[in-house]
Amino acid sequence: MDLLTFTEFYENLTIVVGIIYILSAFLFIFAQRFLISVQGKFIDFDEKTLKKFLYGYLALFKVVFIVFVIGPYLALVMMS
Repeated sequence: MDLLTFTEFYENLTIVVGIIYILSAFLFIFAQRFLISVQGKFIDFDEKTLKKFLYGYLALFKVVFIVFVIGPYLALVMMS
């Protein structure tokens, strides 16, 4: 595989994962009560703890997105 193929792959990966992150963030912002009620049925935690888990999920998702998707894509763009 050549550099152009990897660059195109990471470009598409960045778009797809970015859309998933944005949708997750909007779902958490606008449907927070719904998410907490659904998760509350499966996990017996109070609302404050579930909010912490959801914020932790978004934070971890953002870090993984930046490190493993955007970082390699930017490196490939700079190399080409």
